[in-house]
Amino acid sequence: AGPGNWHENIEILFVTKGSGTIINNEEHLRVMAGDIVVINSNCLHAISSVEDMHYYCLIVDRTFCTANYFDTNGIYFESPIKDAEISTLMHELAGEFACRETNSYHVQLIRANVLRIMAVLCRKYSRCGQVKRSESHLLSCVKQAIGYVHSESHRDLSLDDMASLV
Repeated sequence: AGPGNWHENIEILFVTKGSGTIINNEEHLRVMAGDIVVINSNCLHAISSVEDMHYYCLIVDRTFCTANYFDTNGIYFESPIKDAEISTLMHELAGEFACRETNSYHVQLIRANVLRIMAVLCRKYSRCGQVKRSESHLLSCVKQAIGYVHSESHRDLSLDDMASLV
């Protein structure tokens, strides 16, 4: 497995080719072309055992979400998802992003596409009020350590610093 990642943003992975395993908190999700995996806010995640897997990764900033009335701390998505509409929107978003130097109003179209993706995800696949937050002590410690490294990235950190924190 690659190194774990954790942040407060929603992350959407759309597998376009191949297969692999995505670790989402402590759950191992076997994915293949056409699958959409939503990494919920504050979930530790990594991509593992990739078999020629290609994917789009969209990280939707929490500030963008809250400004557009998506409370990412109060929404939970089950994964993986197969959805033709979201697949089409992800392809359109990737195309718009790839041509951003030559297309006028690309920022507005990218934002509109991200809003549509979030709205469709929330309408069809969100579990408001059923936010899954139980996690192991080890997972909690890993998140705490990652948060500490991010907040203290401006200085050298020692292993002793990390051990005393966790």
